[in-house]
Amino acid sequence: GDYISVWNVSGVDKPTDEQLNAFESEADAVEALNQVYANRKAEYPSIQDCVHAILDDDLENLQILRQAVKNKFPKENN
Repeated sequence: GDYISVWNVSGVDKPTDEQLNAFESEADAVEALNQVYANRKAEYPSIQDCVHAILDDDLENLQILRQAVKNKFPKENN
């Protein structure tokens, strides 16, 4: 895998393997959450559908549709 063979940054200590692993884990979690958001965005009702739901007083149905997308792509699976 990747590694730091030479560290020559003045005034900054070379990160430990534990620190690098922690950063990688955090980055993986952020990447997974961003994928959830992208999936949700692709399936949420469009802005036009939302406007029509508001104007037609159909917010309950809109919320049902949005919740179905949230259930399909939960944040907890990351």
